[in-house]
Amino acid sequence: MGAAGYYSLTTGAQHYTGIELQKFYADTSNTLLNTYCNPSNFKIIKKDLLNFLDECIQDGIKFDVTLAAGILYEFMDPISFLQKVCKVTNETI
Repeated sequence: MGAAGYYSLTTGAQHYTGIELQKFYADTSNTLLNTYCNPSNFKIIKKDLLNFLDECIQDGIKFDVTLAAGILYEFMDPISFLQKVCKVTNETI
């Protein structure tokens, strides 16, 4: 709920993109980050993570660092998920 974004933005990241599936978590993340961070430095997207990754792959969008904490167990095919994450990450996963 914004904690990873807050940490990222306060330790040197120039921009943070967070993906949340549920509206409550997306709204709460936005509220908390707006309180403590510059709104132009982050974006919270309410979307299914696999769909987001597929769109990024299709559009050639990449990120320098990708954090996927506490979600690997959610996927029936974690290897496929990790392969998608690798395709959208330039440096560190």
